[in-house]
Amino acid sequence: MLTSDSKATEARSPEVVVTTPFIEDATAFMLDCCSVGGWGLISGPNGSGKTVAMRRLAARYSQHGLGGTAFYYCCRPVEGTTRAVKDLLAEMEIGGALIQQGQGAPLQLLFKVALREFKRRDVRLLLLDESSRCDAAAIEGLVALYDYMREKGHPLAIILASASEQPEWLNLVPSAQSRTLAAVKAEELSLALMLGIVREWSDEFASLADSYDNGNKEAIVAAETIYGRVGSNFRRLNFFVSLYIRHFAGKEITPARVKEVFSRMTEGN
Repeated sequence: MLTSDSKATEARSPEVVVTTPFIEDATAFMLDCCSVGGWGLISGPNGSGKTVAMRRLAARYSQHGLGGTAFYYCCRPVEGTTRAVKDLLAEMEIGGALIQQGQGAPLQLLFKVALREFKRRDVRLLLLDESSRCDAAAIEGLVALYDYMREKGHPLAIILASASEQPEWLNLVPSAQSRTLAAVKAEELSLALMLGIVREWSDEFASLADSYDNGNKEAIVAAETIYGRVGSNFRRLNFFVSLYIRHFAGKEITPARVKEVFSRMTEGN
C-alpha cells in the first residue's frame, strides 16, 4: 500500500513524496546501517527513484528513533583523496577559509575541524548521492574521514547511492568494501505501482487509476501506454504527469491526450 508525506491528501501534486516499497526497504536498511555504524549502498538505474529515497531518509531520519541528525549530499565529479572531503565539508558549511585553500590543507587538519562540527551538530549519518562521480581516491578520503570520526568516539554511518550495483570504488577500494554492510536495489516500477504513485500526484490520475481498476477499456489503453513509454523510470513518470497537468489539468486522461503529451517528451531514459 502506498502512502504519502502529504498531510492533506486532497492537495495532490507531483511534488508529493510517495512511500513506495523501495523507500520502506531503504528505511529498514538505514536502520541496520546506523545500528552497526557501517556503510550501505543503494543502487538502481538512473531515474529509478534513488534520489527520492535518499532525500526521504534525510527528511524523516529523526522520526525513526535514531539519535543525532542526517545530512544529504549529492556528490560532484571529483578526483583525489582530499577533494571529496573538502567538497562535502564545504556543502555542510564547515571549515570556512580552510576549505578555500585548494589542495593545501592536510586531511588531518580537515578531519579535526570536521569532528568538532559533526559533534556540535550531532551528525550521525551521511547520505551521499551519485557516489559513482567520485573516483577511488576520493572514496578513500571519505573512508579516512569515517574512520577518524569513529576512532574519536563519534558514531557515524554512511549510505551511498549509485546507478551501478558494483560501482568502481567498491571494487578498487578494499577499505570501503570491507565497511559496506550490504546493498539494496531499487525495484522495477510495475504497472500497479505506477498507478499507485500517480494516484497521489493528481486528481486526473487518481480517476485514471480508478477507471483502470474498474476495467474501463480506454483507461486500460491509456495506462498501459504510459507504462510502456516510461518503463521503470520514476523520473520520466514524474515529468509526464507534470506535463500532462500543465496542458490538460482537470481533463480526463485519454489515449489521444497521453500521445500528445508524450510527443512533447524525448524518447529514451
